[in-house]
Amino acid sequence: MPITTIDPELASAELIVRYALLDGKQWHFSSAELVSVSMRTLASYPSANEAARLLGSELRPALARLKTVFDRVRLQFPAALTAEARLQRLSMSYLVSHYAVQDDSGAVICQWRNPAMSAAASAALTGKLVAG
Repeated sequence: MPITTIDPELASAELIVRYALLDGKQWHFSSAELVSVSMRTLASYPSANEAARLLGSELRPALARLKTVFDRVRLQFPAALTAEARLQRLSMSYLVSHYAVQDDSGAVICQWRNPAMSAAASAALTGKLVAG
């Protein structure tokens, strides 16, 4: 029986997805990158289908929910043009840890950080500091 090991770099990697309003009405997937904690690119994905195929079908519902959020943001901020989100895989799902929406000049017009992810990271850091 083969031994399965999980590369710690992959276990803590974030998926960065980018969208753009190419037609001014619908968000279109632009690209995705799997990056390590040290911001080293581990893999790139040119389509949502390829990302979901290689990273797991759990990614599809997460991207659909993210697109719905971006649609609401677009209604509140008509100058929205591009968006970027960071997703973290937790067990059998992906959670958005942060997203930002930019206008045509690249200025951030809306951003959000997941408070649950921030609290978990803070608790992990505190645990490491106490243990270290």
